[in-house]
Amino acid sequence: MHIVFTCQRFFFGRGQEIHVYNLANELAKSGHKITICTSDLDQSSVFKKELKLHQNIKIHISKGIAVAYPPNQVLFPNLAKELLDMPNIDIIHAHGAMTESSLIAITIAKTLKVPFVFTPHFHPWRFFEQRPYRYTREAYESVFTVPIIKNSTRMIAVSPFEKNYLVTRRGVPPHKIKIIANGINTFYYPSIVSRRSVRSQYKIPENRRYIITFGSITDARKGLDRSLKIFELLNKKIPNSHLIIAGWKYKKNNDYLSKIFDNLKSKNNISTLGYVSEDEKVALIKMSEVLFSPTSYEAFGIVLGEAMTLEVPVVVTRVGGTPYIVRHAKTGFTVGKYNSIKDFVYYILELMNNEKQRNTMGQEGKRVVKKFFTWKKIAKEVEDLYDRVRK
Repeated sequence: MHIVFTCQRFFFGRGQEIHVYNLANELAKSGHKITICTSDLDQSSVFKKELKLHQNIKIHISKGIAVAYPPNQVLFPNLAKELLDMPNIDIIHAHGAMTESSLIAITIAKTLKVPFVFTPHFHPWRFFEQRPYRYTREAYESVFTVPIIKNSTRMIAVSPFEKNYLVTRRGVPPHKIKIIANGINTFYYPSIVSRRSVRSQYKIPENRRYIITFGSITDARKGLDRSLKIFELLNKKIPNSHLIIAGWKYKKNNDYLSKIFDNLKSKNNISTLGYVSEDEKVALIKMSEVLFSPTSYEAFGIVLGEAMTLEVPVVVTRVGGTPYIVRHAKTGFTVGKYNSIKDFVYYILELMNNEKQRNTMGQEGKRVVKKFFTWKKIAKEVEDLYDRVRK
């Protein structure tokens, strides 16, 4: 089967792109031919270096034009013709809501009379707090994303929450949506990077009790400002605790997070690392007692599953897809509101003060991921969906 993926910034190296990469690799292992259509914009040299693409995968680079508004969107002046010129396409699978590449993909699928599958990887508008982008997002979702879903052969939602949102708030017919979770990487564990070397590289002090969180200055929903407030309180209770932040790097007077950081009493117990490689990420999570994420929304939460695979319990906001993967009081704790700073502190403390509980939750988390969320299992579910829509 020749499967064409569209993904507007494949080499960007964030959650959606990692999803496409792993799904493509697993499908390619089963003998399918995969073409990933993407733009020439925002390519991370680190992410590209880490890619190990199966021989059945071809990357098709199309000219992209970045637009300022809505943010992070790309225009594809040549993609329609390029898709029409591709030989023997059996199915087109578009990734990304609010993207022109998805709109072009469904148009070409209808022209070629081939099935069209859509994975939005989207976040409902009400979780976007920035104005006026929040309202633009709602309008864009109504006139653009939902019509694509309704006209697709089938859509994939990564959690029950996402399906319920689309059915109850957007009127998408339930039969259009199949719930297939994100996969979790397990094949590269244990990491080739040692905990000692990653501490040395990033100058992380030794003999501390580490906890870890992920986020960036460009992704406000991850709540790094809240993470800093949580740790300020936590560090008062456990003075030798040490926070590792991956994805954001402190620079004095560089951004609003830096200003918050400068006023913290606990700042000497915080390491801000910026972007880290996949192997470094594994080592950092493994040396941590808890991973926490006060996110305002999460479609699924891949890094949560990665921590569970490494037997590290998590504390996360109970929102979006997080309850689908994190079982409260079983593999970690879920907090009702993303800004409940004291609740996050309470649950992190409970884990840090109870090694037996951490170990029990860690083992259960690994079991859950291996049973439900491996990429091999997820790719088989997607492959079965392809077979059904082609009949």
